[in-house]
Amino acid sequence: MARNRTIIIAILLLLVAFSRIPRLDEFDFHQDEVWTVYQTFGSPAQIVQWVPFDWAPLHFLFVGSWRSAVGIDPIPLRYSSALMSLLTATLLYRVARRLFGKTGVEAAGQLTILAYAAIGYATYQSVIIR
Repeated sequence: MARNRTIIIAILLLLVAFSRIPRLDEFDFHQDEVWTVYQTFGSPAQIVQWVPFDWAPLHFLFVGSWRSAVGIDPIPLRYSSALMSLLTATLLYRVARRLFGKTGVEAAGQLTILAYAAIGYATYQSVIIR
């Protein structure tokens, strides 16, 4: 039973990945993405200093470390967003299982992943650097 659940979740996560990764080059690299990457050219202390006080510096630190690992090409930079969408789908699965209790636990979690994969705005947000 647990093995089947794992296989189904893996298939659903692959569906999420296949709905995002081919679209990484679909959108032009726009001004907000350029600004986000530009903010990461510096030491971690400089990145934290440059980020406005009402923004989260952890995001910029993550983007800076990701940029250091993959380079400045827009497509590899956007892979981090696609990977984060997989993490989000997994967390939504866990939340749905907790919310719906004992009845329909697996179906609720799986439908939540499918709903997340189908939302157009979530797909757009998961293929740009935000």
